Amino acid sequence: MNLELHTLDLSSNLLGETIIEDFLFEKLDKLEILKLESNSIVSLPEKIFNANKNLVKLFLNNNSIASLDKNIFLNLWKLENLYLAMNDISEINKHTFDSLKSLRMLSLSKNKLTSLHEEILQNLNQLTHLYLQDNLLTRLPRGLLRNADNLQYLHLDGNKISSLPAEIFTSCTLVSLGASNNQLTKIENSFEHCSKLMTIDLSNNQMLSVSGDSFKMARSLQFVNLKNTNEQKCKNCSEPDQSCCLLCSAEYQNKETGCPNQLFGRSSRSHLSFHDNLIDFLDNK
Repeated sequence: MNLELHTLDLSSNLLGETIIEDFLFEKLDKLEILKLESNSIVSLPEKIFNANKNLVKLFLNNNSIASLDKNIFLNLWKLENLYLAMNDISEINKHTFDSLKSLRMLSLSKNKLTSLHEEILQNLNQLTHLYLQDNLLTRLPRGLLRNADNLQYLHLDGNKISSLPAEIFTSCTLVSLGASNNQLTKIENSFEHCSKLMTIDLSNNQMLSVSGDSFKMARSLQFVNLKNTNEQKCKNCSEPDQSCCLLCSAEYQNKETGCPNQLFGRSSRSHLSFHDNLIDFLDNK
């Protein structure tokens, strides 16, 4: 007899200190929300969620999970939110998320990931939010976002990434990109395909060069943060177009004190942010 339970909260217990059975939740085929966060789980049996085909939200964050079996989410076709943050995951098989056709939010922040396979998101066409901050990533594979047709929010903050090649964003649907607290040294044409991008946070990097063309095609861009980087000078201020104005606005996150000529004259943007700077004059000649 199957139970009619729709939500089960087992968070903040001691699960994992003893062996977790393979079919622990097999009678809960109506279950939609399962909370297992803040336990002591190190590993999960391959078939533990096999009967839970109606799961929509699964919370596994704040445990000690070191690895994931490639078939652990095999039957979770309806899953929309998967929380795996604050674990000890260092690598993920490229097929682990293949069955998650409905997944919209994937949180992998605060793990120990050093790399990602470029096909790890290949079947996640509905994914809109991806959280990868506070890992040990040094690079992103060029094909990582190739099939992420609906991805809007990408969080890469707090890694060791040194570059963001334009090839990563060739099919870009991003609205917001966070890449602060990395080891980025330059940005060159990285966002030329990101016409919907509105917010970029590149603060606390080692930026030595930002090309004026970097943001040229990001026509929806409203806010760029280059605070606490080494970038000192806008490269294209002799060309007062939208990309230059926007790049200069980013530059002011770096504590500049004035604004360039024709700052507002040719911009069609409805919002532009210069907050947290030392601006003491505006020049619109």
